[in-house]
This record gives sequence, structure tokens and C-alpha cells, in this order.
Amino acid sequence: ARRGKIPEPFWIVLTAVDGIGNQMFQYSSALGMMLSNAGSQVGKTRQLRLCHHIRPDMSHQFLLPEAFVGPFTGPCPEGVAGPTCGPDCEHAHWEDGFATYTPLDLDGNDGAGTPYSQRPGAFVGRYLQSPKYFEGMEDTLREIFKFNEDIEPSGRVASGVEIVGIHAKSGDVLGYKDVPLPPDEYFERAMSYFEEEGRKRQVEVEFLLLPAKLEDETALRKFKSFVSRSNVHLARAGDEHDAGGGGGTAQDLKLMAMCDHIITTMGAFGWWAGWLAGGSVVYYRDLYGQIGKGGKNQVIPENHWPASWIGFGE
Repeated sequence: ARRGKIPEPFWIVLTAVDGIGNQMFQYSSALGMMLSNAGSQVGKTRQLRLCHHIRPDMSHQFLLPEAFVGPFTGPCPEGVAGPTCGPDCEHAHWEDGFATYTPLDLDGNDGAGTPYSQRPGAFVGRYLQSPKYFEGMEDTLREIFKFNEDIEPSGRVASGVEIVGIHAKSGDVLGYKDVPLPPDEYFERAMSYFEEEGRKRQVEVEFLLLPAKLEDETALRKFKSFVSRSNVHLARAGDEHDAGGGGGTAQDLKLMAMCDHIITTMGAFGWWAGWLAGGSVVYYRDLYGQIGKGGKNQVIPENHWPASWIGFGE
């Protein structure tokens, strides 16, 4: 008997852009989209495949295989990324807003209104910074995001005490330039919280500060929350080379992951530092509310911050 033609794979195409934290979101969310559609009609009739795409006119590279054990998807085969996106990317599946959970439904239509069943794949993006995409996949991702053995942390973590890592970053977020660090009051409240928790459990607490750049380190040296404490240690100088896209390198991320708890400021790097560390995480809840008002940049906090994390404002 003659066999029928094997259907072409259906490609989930993710755009790999910016630093390691952004790419961890892009990969995890695209993988979650693919797995969540295994029961769709497209998923039942065609093999779902995942690949990453980097625009040839951009200087980005796929950073994850150098940092983590994986396995990770390969680059898209020639002739895949363009057709899934369309000439003006009219077929792409874009998130409704930054960190706004926008699930992919392969039983529905793409951005141009064409049924996915008639398409070669789905082009998804851009930043996909919502853990709702990979909800229920945490154990799998923790295996994927184990650091390669040759990744050495960029500093040391003391033993015999509880370490709270602080990732301090200012700069560009959501397309807004020159976004400042959170105020001194935020750091004071966050650090006092961990110190009080330590006293309750009779545990000594120390802070490990990782500034994203020299300007952040300089600003923090003027904050009372830092200068008034003797239990704050600098992980590395803010003017040391940063190849991680503005947030930090894989070596920096491994250092933060070795901490017991995390205080974040902004950005995907700090988010993943908290997720990998696995302890308590404090985040600056006023950040996105201040700079992401209205339009595409509106952030839905519960889409971005895990419910177990602790939000402090001014």
C-alpha cells in the first residue's frame, strides 16, 4: 500500500534578542507555547518543532547553549523564519503588551487572520516575559537551566551565613531610556525585611551587591541603606566588562543563583536571578506602574511577578 505524504512540520519560531535574561524568557515561553498546543488539531496532525531566529542585520547571538546544559533548539532552517512571519511580520503572534500573557492557540488564526492550519508555523515574540507561558514546566526548566561546568561565578558567596543577592540595574526598559534605580527607601525596606527574618530564625544575613554598571555602583554608594551597613559586600565592580546585554553575564547569573534570596530592581536578568536562587524574592512593585502606563507598554503585574514573590514600593 502506498503511504500518504508526511505533513510538513509546524514551526514555532522564537526571536532571540538581547541579553541572557531576555533569551531565557523567550526560549521558556516559546517552549511552553509549543507544548501547550500538543493537543491542538495542528499538533495532532503535524509535528511541532521549535527553532530560534536572529535577524541578520542585528548583532545578537543565541547565548543560552554557552551558559546552560540544555538541550536547546537550533537555528531555524533556511526558508522557515521569513514565511512564518510574513513580509511585514503581519502573521506574527505578538504579545498584547510587555509581560502580558498572550497565549498561542493553534486551533485559531494568526495575526493576519489566517488559520494556523494553513500556515508553515507561528512566529512568536517579542520578549514574552510572563511565567504563565511555562507554568507547570518549572522542574523541566530547572534541568535545562543548569549551568555548564565551565561557567565560573563572577564572585564568591560566603558560607555559614544567609546571603541575599541584590541585582541593581538602571537604564533602558520598555523602550524608556534613563530609568533610574529604585529609591533608597525601597532598598532599606527590602534589606530590613531580610534582616528581620534572619533575626527571627537566629540567622546572620549578609548582602551581595551586583551593580549592572559603574553608574549604578556610584549611585548606590550614596544610599543610606548601603553606607549605614557593614554587612554589604560588592560582588564585582560595576565597570568590569559586561557581555550579558546590560543585565549581567552567565558568570554573574550563576553567582546570583548561588544566593539564598534575591532583591531585584528591574530587568529580565534580575527576574531569573530570583527564579534560579529559589528562595524569597523581593521586587520593586512601582517600577512598571510608573513607566508602563497605557498602550503597548502596559504591564499586568500578576502576569510578570510570581504570586509567591514579595512586592515593595516606596
